Amino acid sequence: TPLPQVQDIIDQVYLPRIMDYAEDLSGEQIAIVGGDPYLITTRYTYSGQPVQKAVQYMVEHLERLGLNVTLQLWNPSYPPNVIAEKPGLTQPANIYIIGAHLDSTSGSAMTSAPGADDNASGSVAVLTAAELLAPYNFDATVRFVLFTGEEQGLWGSQAYVASLSGQNILGMLNLDMVSWDNVGGPLMDVHAKSTVAGSVALGNLFNDVVSAYSLDLTPTVYSNGTGASDHASFWNAGYAAILAIEDYYYSPNNDFNAYYHTINDRTIYYNQPYYGEMVKASLATMAHLAGLRTDCNWADLDCSCEVNVVDIETAAARWGAAWGDWRYHRVYDVDHNNVIDVLDLQQYAAQWGWACSQ
Repeated sequence: TPLPQVQDIIDQVYLPRIMDYAEDLSGEQIAIVGGDPYLITTRYTYSGQPVQKAVQYMVEHLERLGLNVTLQLWNPSYPPNVIAEKPGLTQPANIYIIGAHLDSTSGSAMTSAPGADDNASGSVAVLTAAELLAPYNFDATVRFVLFTGEEQGLWGSQAYVASLSGQNILGMLNLDMVSWDNVGGPLMDVHAKSTVAGSVALGNLFNDVVSAYSLDLTPTVYSNGTGASDHASFWNAGYAAILAIEDYYYSPNNDFNAYYHTINDRTIYYNQPYYGEMVKASLATMAHLAGLRTDCNWADLDCSCEVNVVDIETAAARWGAAWGDWRYHRVYDVDHNNVIDVLDLQQYAAQWGWACSQ
């Protein structure tokens, strides 16, 4: 069943900002990393500084959202995995993961591997999920994970899964290559595994979300899909997981990215409207999986059953943000005039002292 709050989330997917991030990560433009300009020409696992700069870029963009961000250094010679977390309110031990691999490759990978589709597209989708979901509250914990070493054989995700012993991982959505649609679109694949409990149900939920929110995608759910990405590490450990990917498997149109693993895998070949729909589908799926809280007072931003100074300060930190800015979110824009201004903050202040017992 579609929820108005989820529709509100996906309506905030702002394609120009997503493209800006993708162009930063794929070296189409100079990124700002650690406050300084840097051109990320490759994210190849063995490339040293370039891939470390990509990791730092993602860490900085996740930390500014107020999320708890950690690094998993699975091998001291290679870049770490990046993990950001939004704790659940009522069932924090239940964990859902949205992830993508950050690394890239090409025939000249040490110096030039833009990896725009494979897989800046998925990495930016995860970052966008963090930006748009972070202001909300969920019953379960949501993790946003960026893996490294995927192109060498799922190294980063294997190490991450090995660290999960004793944790209640209920589902994982892997986004890998979600921006190419050149022939007969808007086809896409959802890869599940029938022998892993919950995987096919997760795939069907993704399909249902696309339908419920009238997204311009045509998914096919494969119950015994490919294991050629990081979701396979979760399957191998018995965790329910799916891969969302562009038209990749058994396509009658043979619409595979013509620039896969080359120096020409660039953002200029994105199908931008298609990419936006893929991002929306992933956001909505995660919101339903993790149990978006829809019962909190609109001004009780942390759903603590009272409107207090924490809520006022949280809203005030977004003062001046307008539509398109990463700091903007409709949660804080009470009058929905596309800017967070003094009128919004006055309405928050008017709710100060409200409590559930009232």
